[in-house]
Amino acid sequence: MTKIEWTHRPGTKGESWNPIPQYPDYDASNLGRIRSRRRGKPQVLSLIVKPDGYSYVFLYHASGESDKVYVHHAVLWAFVGPCPLSMECRHLDGNQGNNAIDNLQWGTRLENWADRRRNGKVPPIHLSPLAKLAPQDIPQIRALAQQGLSSRRIAPRFGVSHTTILEILRGNRWEAY
Repeated sequence: MTKIEWTHRPGTKGESWNPIPQYPDYDASNLGRIRSRRRGKPQVLSLIVKPDGYSYVFLYHASGESDKVYVHHAVLWAFVGPCPLSMECRHLDGNQGNNAIDNLQWGTRLENWADRRRNGKVPPIHLSPLAKLAPQDIPQIRALAQQGLSSRRIAPRFGVSHTTILEILRGNRWEAY
């Protein structure tokens, strides 16, 4: 199990609880904690943390059946509402262990990837095992274009499409090189 790093100190002032709509015996806190009211006095549940940093709990229905519920989903359900169609949960700071409501939003997959890039969670393009180009290729491509070679003549030299060459020359790809 991985230790959870709290952004906010649990149980301090400012912590508020809302019921989780799908699970009437449970509440989520604005700080990312889950508690049960099934046995009278509310009890904060221990979170199970996966190796990738996401945490979950098992929540029970009145029938006794349980569901594995990710904490970030439960917090958003309790404070924002159900997940809109074609949306997913975003951890704005890139820390999957920070399930405080001020760090969570429903958003598109594209927004989620933009968050991951902004937070340094996506490796540079040239480190991908699928990358055909290396950083040192980019100045060569630009130099060949300056010499008047077309993208269709440059592309075969590097094993990429001419549209990839055009994207590089326009600054839409490999803009940092």
